[in-house]
Amino acid sequence: MVGESIVNALNWIDNVATDEPVYRGKIAAVTMSVAANPIGVGGTCSAIGRAIDDAAGRLTAKGIAVIMSAGNDGLDSLGAWNCGKNVITVGATKTLEPHVRASYSNYAASTRLYAPVGEGNHLTRDGVLLPYTSVGTYYAMGTSFSAPQVAGAFAVLREKFSTGPTVDQLVELLATTGTPVTGPDSPASARDIDIRAALNATP
Repeated sequence: MVGESIVNALNWIDNVATDEPVYRGKIAAVTMSVAANPIGVGGTCSAIGRAIDDAAGRLTAKGIAVIMSAGNDGLDSLGAWNCGKNVITVGATKTLEPHVRASYSNYAASTRLYAPVGEGNHLTRDGVLLPYTSVGTYYAMGTSFSAPQVAGAFAVLREKFSTGPTVDQLVELLATTGTPVTGPDSPASARDIDIRAALNATP
């Protein structure tokens, strides 16, 4: 089962971060391009979602951010796997219209961090350009491409600030230095990350 594999992977990282001195303080974030079925605001996490959140809580306590895609349903919703309080969900914004929420991106109030991905339109080049076997390249879309950007931001911030700031402090830094996300139904707390601004600020 995919969900159980995710839990096992998080538990493995937890063990490595604890038991292997060479990795201690070296892992900044874990990123996953999954969300599972949308459950709506106030919905109940699945058993897998609760297990993911438990593992995320242990990793967060060790300074490791657990980051998951918000989902691509265009709903005010979390997924059955990314619905825990210890999981950082990340939404997507457009590229041709900076800081505007992408139409497909889920946008629950707890999804504070966003990153530019685009709408996946190859005609307007609004998306992430990827190599693809049958066509050479194409422009992709999805919150699967925004979550890794936030994970990368955590890695860069850890490089500068070391292990001092907590995960929550780094989330707050990215949120307070980010640009407000606009567009229909975008939560007031939604922010497009700005890594340069975050690096020039203090957690």
